[in-house]
Amino acid sequence: MKHGLVIAANRLPIHRVEGQGKAAWQVSPGGLVTVMAPILERHGGHWSGWNGTASRAARTIAVSGLSLSPIGLSRTEVAHFYQGFSNSTLWPQNHDAIV
Repeated sequence: MKHGLVIAANRLPIHRVEGQGKAAWQVSPGGLVTVMAPILERHGGHWSGWNGTASRAARTIAVSGLSLSPIGLSRTEVAHFYQGFSNSTLWPQNHDAIV
């Protein structure tokens, strides 16, 4: 399988929404998604990242014209790495800096 642009990000550009007993994937808001999703849709490419749940990695999926590879994280990895180190250390350090 050949892909043009490959994006490796902390999250996939989608999130799961539940409604009326059904679950569906929806494109997420955010700067990286807003800029890169249309480029991948138009020119092809692939996006790898966490799907937002504590689970095993799933197979490559296609959502809204995007080729996506979910990366699985265990509950411990979510608690220690994603919510702990990433959100408590890296995010504030890189987004809350006083210029």
